Amino acid sequence: HDNDYGNNGKVYRDNDVDIVPIGSTDNPQGYAVGYTVAGEWLNYSIKLNDVSNVEITCNLSSGSDDSRLLLLIDDKPVIDTFKVENTGNWDTYKEVSLGSADLAAKGITKGEHTLKLMIAGSYVNVDWLKFSEKTTSAKKPELVMDSPVEYKVFNLQGKPVAVFPARPSEVTDKF
Repeated sequence: HDNDYGNNGKVYRDNDVDIVPIGSTDNPQGYAVGYTVAGEWLNYSIKLNDVSNVEITCNLSSGSDDSRLLLLIDDKPVIDTFKVENTGNWDTYKEVSLGSADLAAKGITKGEHTLKLMIAGSYVNVDWLKFSEKTTSAKKPELVMDSPVEYKVFNLQGKPVAVFPARPSEVTDKF
């Protein structure tokens, strides 16, 4: 839904979606939705293969401090309204995380759905959106010792079977 008629960017196609070139008009590197104002929205048909823990990334630009986006799947909010960082100008695109969501917890299942990109605060250019499986990176365990420590090993009957002394200089990060 566009609040005005025609394509204000005057590139790529002639309909009521405002498209802007990425890069120069003569030799664009791609196209983005632009000239956005609050209340406008776009619908996309999507197919979800994973709904448990999804990371949502977007490539966008904004010369405004008041730009905001909202994503809905089948009219259910997926993330809280996202405040877009001012990227300095309309031509500086930045890949940003819009956050993560457990879509299953929101009642969204695997399969085909309608994604609505809603402009909640004017003046943001949107190049692309990406839904991917959120990965959790386990932090490597770290052992810090300030003084010698003695480790005792016991058998299943609770009797000591070994003692291992350790000093800070002997500790490595290999486990």
